[in-house]
Amino acid sequence: MIASEIPYDVQYGDIDIMDRRLDFTVDPINFAGLAEYVTELKTRGIRFMTILDPAISVGEPAGTYPAFDLGQEMDVWIKKSDGTPMRGRVWPEDDVYFPDFHKNATREWWIYLIKQFHEELDFDSLWIDMNEPDNFVNGDIVEGCPSNSINQPPYLRRVRQDSLYDHTLCPDHIDSAGIHYNTHNLYGWSESEPTATGTTEAVGKRTFALSRATFLGSGRWVTHWLGDNWSSWDNLHFSIIGMLQFNLFGIPFNGPDICGHQLDATAELCARWMQLGAFYPFSRNHNAYGKLDQDPAAFNGSIIEISKTAMSIRYHLLPYLYTLLAQHSMKGGTVARALWAEFHTDPETAGIDRQFMWGSGLLITPVLDQGATTLRIYIPDARFFDYFTGWEVQVRKAWDEFPITPETIALDIRGGSILPTQGPAVNTNLARQNELGLIVALDDLMEAKGIFYYDAGDNLEYFWAEIRQDRFGVLNYTVTVNGYADMNRQVMGNITVNGGPVRTNIRVNGVDHAEFFMTPESQLNIFNLALVANEDFIVEMS
Repeated sequence: MIASEIPYDVQYGDIDIMDRRLDFTVDPINFAGLAEYVTELKTRGIRFMTILDPAISVGEPAGTYPAFDLGQEMDVWIKKSDGTPMRGRVWPEDDVYFPDFHKNATREWWIYLIKQFHEELDFDSLWIDMNEPDNFVNGDIVEGCPSNSINQPPYLRRVRQDSLYDHTLCPDHIDSAGIHYNTHNLYGWSESEPTATGTTEAVGKRTFALSRATFLGSGRWVTHWLGDNWSSWDNLHFSIIGMLQFNLFGIPFNGPDICGHQLDATAELCARWMQLGAFYPFSRNHNAYGKLDQDPAAFNGSIIEISKTAMSIRYHLLPYLYTLLAQHSMKGGTVARALWAEFHTDPETAGIDRQFMWGSGLLITPVLDQGATTLRIYIPDARFFDYFTGWEVQVRKAWDEFPITPETIALDIRGGSILPTQGPAVNTNLARQNELGLIVALDDLMEAKGIFYYDAGDNLEYFWAEIRQDRFGVLNYTVTVNGYADMNRQVMGNITVNGGPVRTNIRVNGVDHAEFFMTPESQLNIFNLALVANEDFIVEMS
């Protein structure tokens, strides 16, 4: 990936890094030197996230496995009705106990173990898996689930294998919040807060945690990936639906496994998935063990270039995505959204699930079909401009179809929007050293507006600006929150205006600025502005 110069920020460690798949351990043979490797990655600006499963092995010799020994001492396990710990089977070689995360002692135990593990391996964030909770047997490994009205209720909704304990715990197992019948769907939720807290305390700065199992309110603590999907064209399409759903559930920083998890991804599928994956809020290529390599650098030169282009666009637009995420955090709302959320009076948008938007300003139409030679796209009732050329789309409130190449992904900026940008690089640390910019797309009234959020990256110091361009060609950039001290090192270097008349004169803060040009598509490009990003400015275009 590094040699191919494909942008990425995070390297992940799955359960393979563990010693015999035991939580809070590193395999001393197959992953010898991992801690040093993580340190090396960080010198390149790449972060490291690793995984934890909730279940703890019971088979290690006494005094050799702190996760189990301390858990026994603090009595953190989910119990059977007779008061003994429920015993299941997951990835470790031996049986496991499941922690009761509703219990304060378990929370303290989990946070302590995370902090101790960080002293061994300098991870930046944690990923929690198997927390539905998943179990490789039905109920307890010895006795299964007793026959009673809780485990076999008289009225059963449709569930897998017509059983409430298929590959999970028995409904009558007991934790500190009650019986598992009532708390099953809260298990991932209950693990989330102590994981987020423990990770933050261990790392010592702002971080995030990633969870497979979630519930209402989980977005307060964790992000989410959509679980073990398939390397197939229908799953490429379905991923958009899952992403949009979780935005509505209050977890906007989500996405599936790019290129799919199960099966082997083809080069064409993976190329199209990398193009779409660049526009998931949470963008991660994740493969199953034993499958063909599917990181884009494993394919041929054309796939590398397609991936590099797609991810470079993501990094160019990262300030806009980050602004949308900040808006969600502070005020609510979605980041990726369906077209009907913006154009709710247009009945045509109600059934569209092959296109989506970032916020209100960017329309994204990926290629989702094998061997496709054309792309069908719906343009709602607004001005839209091609991201790549600035050309105004001539179709409105109608479908359009056009020929495509393997490199095609359709990106259109909605009139009335102002999108903050930054020069891309191979990771965020390096991109933050590049100049900022604004993409302005004018609406029918020849106006546009936007906001720009930027922060320190690892703490809560932040900056906020309001941006407006009026019908007379005057753009006002107004700083409303100036709480990030190093924002004065960021440079606003360029502004692109789509959809306006031909301009022959530019003034910046009352001074003539000669460095601009108009394209044949009537796109105005103003460059070499060299403006300090946390100071107000005015650009007049005439």
